[in-house]
Amino acid sequence: MDFLNALVTLANFVIVPALAYGSQLALGALGVTLIYGILRFSNFAHSDTMAFGTMVVVLLTGVFQGWGVGLGPLPTALLALPFGMMACMALMLLTGPILAWIVTGGETPYRVLRATAPWKYLGFALGGTVMTFGLIALSQHRPSWRLAALAFVATLVIALLYDLPFDNLLLPPNGDF
Repeated sequence: MDFLNALVTLANFVIVPALAYGSQLALGALGVTLIYGILRFSNFAHSDTMAFGTMVVVLLTGVFQGWGVGLGPLPTALLALPFGMMACMALMLLTGPILAWIVTGGETPYRVLRATAPWKYLGFALGGTVMTFGLIALSQHRPSWRLAALAFVATLVIALLYDLPFDNLLLPPNGDF
């Protein structure tokens, strides 16, 4: 009986999470590969978008379970999955145009602005700084203003390294369909 419990524990805490996480990484790599192969630019915000969609699905799964809404024997996350996908599409398609409309007062369309210097770096600098700061603070077990400044400088260096040698590369989230 102990052997059977050990197998069940191994399956629940090692095999299933490893397969789920490996599948998520494979989907992310497949998405980046397809985007680059078809559109000929690298969308490095693909993983951030996947994480946002996953967060929406997890939150809505909890809300649906709290309301008692389900699909019988199927996981409740299947019900929340379409909402997560729609939230990802809205995030990627509407963030840049809404920000451009707010800042310019609707005078200049986003497609014209997205290749100009401040817009080209704004989304990448914000998202990259937050992500890099989070990783550095997580590894050092404490956040600080010094680490935030370090993350900002590192993000700007990465943006310059990617932008200077390439003419047709749009930094994320400025690339679109």
